[in-house]
Amino acid sequence: MPQTPPDRESHPAQREGYIAIADISGYTTFVADTEIEHSREILAELLEVTSRELERHLRLSRIQGDALICVGEEDEVIPCLEDAFLSFHRRVRAMVAATTCTCNACRSVPNLTLKFVAQHGTYSTVTVRGTVDLVGADVNIAFRLLKNHVPSHEYILATNSVLERLPALARERFVPISEDYDLGHVEAGYRDLHDLRERAYQQLTQRVTPKDADFTLTATIDAPPADAYAELVRPSTMQRVAGAPNITLKGGARGTLANAAYHCEHGPDRTTIFEVIRDDPPRELTLWMYGDGPEAYGTYVFEPVGSDRTRLRLSLRVANATGIKRLVATTIFRFYFMRGLRRLRAIVRASRAPVAKTA
Repeated sequence: MPQTPPDRESHPAQREGYIAIADISGYTTFVADTEIEHSREILAELLEVTSRELERHLRLSRIQGDALICVGEEDEVIPCLEDAFLSFHRRVRAMVAATTCTCNACRSVPNLTLKFVAQHGTYSTVTVRGTVDLVGADVNIAFRLLKNHVPSHEYILATNSVLERLPALARERFVPISEDYDLGHVEAGYRDLHDLRERAYQQLTQRVTPKDADFTLTATIDAPPADAYAELVRPSTMQRVAGAPNITLKGGARGTLANAAYHCEHGPDRTTIFEVIRDDPPRELTLWMYGDGPEAYGTYVFEPVGSDRTRLRLSLRVANATGIKRLVATTIFRFYFMRGLRRLRAIVRASRAPVAKTA
């Protein structure tokens, strides 16, 4: 009886679910026309941000060049791909804002975008010399779909096996299309994502002033603006200011805070994300707050008072609630941020207090 070679391990059990591929559009030209070192760094950063979002509902199977191949069983696959697209373009915008490099790679980042294909069916896995790969007819169809006649370079192309699992309103956003491959005829639909790219950029240009805020809070910090700013963005301080049991910081673009995200964990499966969308130290910081509960935007302005003090102003606007829900959300946000400013003032005071000398 033949045996499987030691460097090849088959996994015959089939699984049923989604097969999704995220592919960076424009990357071939980007690599050909730019400096390899910076283009490599840019690719790694964009793939990291995109995969992090995809893994909220999918499992990353492998990375193939500039493409991410994922599988999963959750029916949130289309919203998941849309969120990954938004995260990709928020990071692209942040990378542009965060770098002063004039090389071709850094100047060409805005030309990059994402396209997705999604198929629902069966697949198996095989391991060759430690590398796990997907196999099956439905996997082959997913890869064939990357070559298509969609009149766009940023889209979601989903087969009918995916579309039929969507709510009716979600299906209506897809334009029917059919493709013919060596594997046969494929009925599908596509959605152009240009509108999502515009939404991503709108989110990153938000800045809250006292005029358009739901409320404004002020506090005087006993430190110059540079020190007050540096203390506020420290993860351990942000955790205490936010009143979260735990907080982790996901790094920003090109090693800066632009597009960085503070993940505040409030308990099992309850997370609020504070994403930095405007970073102008030590003058201004704008956070986009989303996750469990209403969304909000908050802008901190750091104004010097004399040579060693700061007037800190926070203007906050609730983004996606109306009526009584907005009133409740505003009240809750005001309570937590008033407490947070008191804590920040105490933290700065303690950090600057002279250390008592021992005899």
